[in-house]
Amino acid sequence: QKEGYLNVSDTRVYTPWGRVSDPEDLIGAVLLKEGKIVPGTFQPTGTHRIVSMNGLFCLSETLTGKLVE
Repeated sequence: QKEGYLNVSDTRVYTPWGRVSDPEDLIGAVLLKEGKIVPGTFQPTGTHRIVSMNGLFCLSETLTGKLVE
């Protein structure tokens, strides 16, 4: 995806590429322009849950690395 909004999901439950995660697993969305995230465009969903029936949320290695940076 090069343009538009990209959903940011946790990895608690596997979601196939091209599908939208369940609301409790969807952290938010960011705007992409020319394949790059536009800074300051993160929009939280308000529906993400830290703990759900599927357990504690997990972040991908990439997101975890960016948070640690």
